[in-house]
Amino acid sequence: VEEAVQQSDHGALIKNLASINKIFSSVPPLAGADASCYFRLLQEIYGRCLKPNHTLLKSGRDNTVYGELMPIFLERLFNKANLVEDSVFLDLGSGAGNTVAQAALTHRCRSFGIEIRRDVAAIAETMLQIAIVRSEIWGIPIGKMEVVCGDMLQSAEVIEWINTADLVLVNNRIFLSSRVFCVLFYSQVCS
Repeated sequence: VEEAVQQSDHGALIKNLASINKIFSSVPPLAGADASCYFRLLQEIYGRCLKPNHTLLKSGRDNTVYGELMPIFLERLFNKANLVEDSVFLDLGSGAGNTVAQAALTHRCRSFGIEIRRDVAAIAETMLQIAIVRSEIWGIPIGKMEVVCGDMLQSAEVIEWINTADLVLVNNRIFLSSRVFCVLFYSQVCS
């Protein structure tokens, strides 16, 4: 590959890359990945998506900026809630989408989030795309994921997701409790 690049030999480069891809595609999917494997993959996804956007994610001084939850804590939460492949996880105020990606990756469940900041929701969308690509490379199945940009009180998706959710995550230190109560009450009235 290096020689083909140095000689600007497009044909040789394509041929070499095809050979490499053939080798990688012949490797069987990872069977029985353990927690350390998942956490390594999450670190890889985090490094590719969130670290380059660290300054943007920490910018702002209002109630739309808050801390992140650590993967080990989230895994305990997901296990306590018994998330499985046909579970639904919802994160209200999903930020950059790391909780959504982790639930879909480690439990293969359907995983959804809503984020009010457009710039952060765009990062979340990128993160989910990277999670899909990286999980395919690692040969690890991943559940369906989606993050939308919007206000949880105005979102039809949120009502739909809440009505099917097995676990709803809300960073209750940041959201006014009346706001969260309105979302949950509205979902019960509309269902």
